[in-house]
Amino acid sequence: MPAPQTSPQLLPLVARIERLAGQWLAGRLSDCGLSHAEFRLLGILHDDPEGKMQKDLALELGLDASGVSVALKRLEEKGYVLRRRDPRDARLVRVRLADAHVAGIKDIVSELERIATAGLDPEDNARLRRALVEIARNLSRACVDLQTPHG
Repeated sequence: MPAPQTSPQLLPLVARIERLAGQWLAGRLSDCGLSHAEFRLLGILHDDPEGKMQKDLALELGLDASGVSVALKRLEEKGYVLRRRDPRDARLVRVRLADAHVAGIKDIVSELERIATAGLDPEDNARLRRALVEIARNLSRACVDLQTPHG
């Protein structure tokens, strides 16, 4: 007798979703001349209209500053990002998404979300989002705890 089917483990399922979303994005982004990594960077900038400092982008993406610098240079040449002095501290330079591309990035994200959540009723969709936010918080706290010396 075969073993009863169990629900898939959470983290492999999330990894599969990310991989499949990445495949879809690769096809969709090629029309825009963007890589998946560049789109991830733009997504972070989309969430912060004031812009971010390059070192903060590197931390959020888990990349070194030089890799982010190269990507930002390409995105700036393509007109996707702008670099501006911080109005509160002129020593700092913030990078933000160019206004002309905000709607396009939002449209791509919305299209992918519609595809990914097709068949979920609004209540399940909301419950899923709340659960994923909580999982992200839990993992974020766990990462901070790993970096905090315990004596």
